[in-house]
Formats: sequence, structure tokens, C-alpha cells
Amino acid sequence: MANDVILVVDYEPMRREKTSELLVQNDCAAEGTDTADSAHTLLWADGTRYSLLLITTNLPGSLGAQDLAGEVRERKPDFPVVFTDDAETSPQLPGAPVLRKNFTLGQLLNAVETALR
Repeated sequence: MANDVILVVDYEPMRREKTSELLVQNDCAAEGTDTADSAHTLLWADGTRYSLLLITTNLPGSLGAQDLAGEVRERKPDFPVVFTDDAETSPQLPGAPVLRKNFTLGQLLNAVETALR
């Protein structure tokens, strides 16, 4: 995980910053943004270097989390995606785990490590 850069997408600034901070403290580089629209721009920019998309559901903006994750998988079928969610209904994307919000550090690291394999 030391060379991996994780794109953390969450509309809640404190949660996004805390998640990014926890990842950095555990040998991952992390960058955050607040919408799927901005994540889309970052993911497809020239020289992109992201290794994993960690994205919450129910994001503001014209592009939803499920839509972005689906596009990522269309363009890069092996690109790892991990959802975070607090709703009863979960996003559906084959091979993409869903972490329930208020997840523990261990759950976060396990999901990231598993997805990156």
C-alpha cells in the first residue's frame, strides 16, 4: 500500500479529512474531494496516479457515486472501488465492498488492502 494513492470522495469534510488522515498514517497516500463530478475530473486527468476509489454514496452534484464507479469499471475493469454508505440500500458493483459508515480503522484498512490485491 505504500505506493498507492487513494482518491477519497465524501461530501462531509470532517469525515473525508479523517479518512484521508487515517490512510496516510497507515502508509497510503490519499487525496480527497467532495463530489463525484470533481472525482471524475481528477480520475481522468492526464498523469492520473490513483490506485483506488473510496467513495461514499448520496453525493451532491450531477454525477452519482454509482454512476462514477460504473464508468471507472467500464474504462478500467480491474480498478478497485470501495463504497462507504450509511443507508439501508447499498450500491451494487461486482467486487466492490461496502463499508458501513462509522467503520473502524481495521475495517477500512482491510477493505483497502483486499481491494488493492
